[in-house]
Amino acid sequence: MSTFTELTLVLHIVFGLMGVMAIYSALVVLMKDRPTVGFLRFMSVSGLLFVLLSWISGAYYYTTYYGSAVKPIIKAGKFPWAHALMMEAKEHTFLLLPFLAAVLVFVVLLSNTSLLSNPRVRRPLATLAGVAFTLGAIIALAGVVVSGAVR
Repeated sequence: MSTFTELTLVLHIVFGLMGVMAIYSALVVLMKDRPTVGFLRFMSVSGLLFVLLSWISGAYYYTTYYGSAVKPIIKAGKFPWAHALMMEAKEHTFLLLPFLAAVLVFVVLLSNTSLLSNPRVRRPLATLAGVAFTLGAIIALAGVVVSGAVR
């Protein structure tokens, strides 16, 4: 594996974790009685940005290295289900995550401060952020399982 490919893998992981943490921060703000709108906007935008960066770096790693070098090792190893189940689920779930993060960003950026203070707006947004966070956490855990299957 080239140094650049290693770097894209590390960036994929770091960006993904940062995106999940930013979305979680937005969720915590949305659960407050008086949300800090500036921080909510910053965390929402950061979450989307990091998720997109993780998407791009992961796509590069997957198309240039994983499919040809890692996937055959997993499928021939003791845990072939790690790719068949975990990686496939991870790939398809990850396709949804940037869109959930984008909806969160657009609603937060297009809403004014008083609207974001309204529980009838905040609760569905918190649910959206909670779903995005949960999917991101599941994706991260699936990545750990897949990585462990390579050994």
